Amino acid sequence: MVGKIERQEIKMSERIYIGMDPSLSGFGIVVFDGEDVSSYELKGSLPKNASCAEKTVRVIKMTDGIKESLRCCGASTVGRKSMVCIEAYAVGLNPMASLVVAELMGVIKVTLLSWYWDICHRIAPSQLKKFATGSGKGSKASIMLAVYKRWGYDCNGSDNIADAYVLAQIAKCFYEPEGFTKGQQELVAKIKKQSNWVE
Repeated sequence: MVGKIERQEIKMSERIYIGMDPSLSGFGIVVFDGEDVSSYELKGSLPKNASCAEKTVRVIKMTDGIKESLRCCGASTVGRKSMVCIEAYAVGLNPMASLVVAELMGVIKVTLLSWYWDICHRIAPSQLKKFATGSGKGSKASIMLAVYKRWGYDCNGSDNIADAYVLAQIAKCFYEPEGFTKGQQELVAKIKKQSNWVE
């Protein structure tokens, strides 16, 4: 497991916004704290024939890494108001890996709720792409390019960080819609409705 963190000096703003792109191969996290942006990426893999013990160890290690990244970014500070958006995950070609991701996110969500965070975990990939590019379709490269052109943020070639960055922007749009386009605001309104969001 390899972790990579990029952060600037933390300034304690009233609310922080967090995007999470869950995956066993590359779990991306981006945190907005005022004008500061922190990013973290966990990389790894799980064999298709992994034993129950190996899966458990993988979940524990990734959980610890995710918690530590949030602590490093100042996101777990008691009393901070935090909003996190998580991309929806689905069963893919490797059902076993998908099951482990689901177990991992279950643990993470319990942790986030214990920190009294607001969570929206139903951001579909097509919604993420539409928020970033204006279209529900697009390649990983197009998302990275959109993030750079629209917000001036360099993801250093990581599509996981690019997705997490867009998710953090969606989280910000939940509470600070000013500065976002009409289309982005309408999309977030739709996400709120789908999630039965209560302010």
